[in-house]
Amino acid sequence: MRGKAHYDLSVAHVRAESVAPSLSSRLLPRLIVEQPGHAPVRMWLREPARKGALLPQKQLVALAQAIDPTMQHPVARRLHELAADPLGGIH
Repeated sequence: MRGKAHYDLSVAHVRAESVAPSLSSRLLPRLIVEQPGHAPVRMWLREPARKGALLPQKQLVALAQAIDPTMQHPVARRLHELAADPLGGIH
């Protein structure tokens, strides 16, 4: 049974990984959030159901801020960079 759980991203262990949602799809990035007393949560940064569409800029920035407002955490920093430049330097 699924329910709602609240995670404090500033104290949780947050990491990123790339996985293929299915055998025939390309790798997509997702966050893994682990906090004592809670089951791990996996969150897609590119949505498989939307052909790999990236989360909106505001959501990426909000996640980065929730993880570490100072952007010292590598995942927070990368999320902020991704929000600022979703094409990774391609203009």
